[in-house]
Amino acid sequence: MLFCRPDTIEGFDPRDSTSIEHLPPTAASSPFDELELGFGGGSGSGSRAGKRMLEGLTVGIPSEYNIAELTPAVRAAWHRVAALLRDEGGARVVTVSLPSTRHALPAYYILAPAEAMSNLSRYDGVRYGHAQSKALAEEAAAAAAAAGLAAPPRGGADAGPPAQSLRDYYTANRSGAFGDEVQRRILVGSFVLSSRAVEGFFVKAQRIRRAITQDFSALFRAPDVSQRVDVLLTPTCVGAALSFGQIAHDRQHSPVAAYLNDIFTIPSNLAGIPALSVPGGLDDQGLPLGLQLLGDYHSEGRLIDVAAWIQARVQQDCGAFDPFRHNADLIQELVQQQEETRT
Repeated sequence: MLFCRPDTIEGFDPRDSTSIEHLPPTAASSPFDELELGFGGGSGSGSRAGKRMLEGLTVGIPSEYNIAELTPAVRAAWHRVAALLRDEGGARVVTVSLPSTRHALPAYYILAPAEAMSNLSRYDGVRYGHAQSKALAEEAAAAAAAAGLAAPPRGGADAGPPAQSLRDYYTANRSGAFGDEVQRRILVGSFVLSSRAVEGFFVKAQRIRRAITQDFSALFRAPDVSQRVDVLLTPTCVGAALSFGQIAHDRQHSPVAAYLNDIFTIPSNLAGIPALSVPGGLDDQGLPLGLQLLGDYHSEGRLIDVAAWIQARVQQDCGAFDPFRHNADLIQELVQQQEETRT
């Protein structure tokens, strides 16, 4: 196992176009750094530390995120944590509006497939990626096993299958290497970037992304300080965490239906702002309910501080969530299937 220093990827990287060399002064630190998150009932400093520690913080609650598909458990956890931030943390909680959010889901599933198609076009088996048909891979693996050797590595242009044309060669490589969801997104991306659809789909989605970014900026950087918010509190998903059975069912019968779970996380991705998900409680079956904090550019420190406060306060009532306590038999079955596949 390779270990590296914790600061290996910290700081400016001249070869990374998303890296920033000089942060603005407001991003240097958070006013809530090094919170002492004690919620005990005693008289010591720990019992007072969690109280009113977020005074001066303004938390926005976007009204557009209160959609009909939101489950009652998630909605209740959302309202409860907002009340805790106000009553116990001392933050100011206000209702805000992000009017372009309702267009985020369709815009994302136009832009993301287009970018995926463009980025994955290089993986044709000539220069990059998988270059070996399934039949040849099985044949080579069987021959290696018979000789007592390790299976040959996949990939490499010289390992490509025989084909009658370059088109057949590309088709064999990309069909064998990309899964159903990846192929689905490549096909959608090819369509929205085609000459007949680029103006009606891709260009309009770009305009929506710009409008979403402007909505966030209007809240985080409002000229009137009294109208400005520091963080936004929203749900992460419309419901509780999905079980393995639900994931497998959706993947097989309704792959597009799972896209609805992205409706709350997509706006921050389109705008490029930092976001952080934190446990907001448990539902009746003991599954976690996720809440999300969104902030302005370079506000990661503030988001982490507020998330730490929320997590410590929620765990006081719910306790720590143990993900391996659920579906233990199914997890063991999946592990066994993977081991059988390797052998």
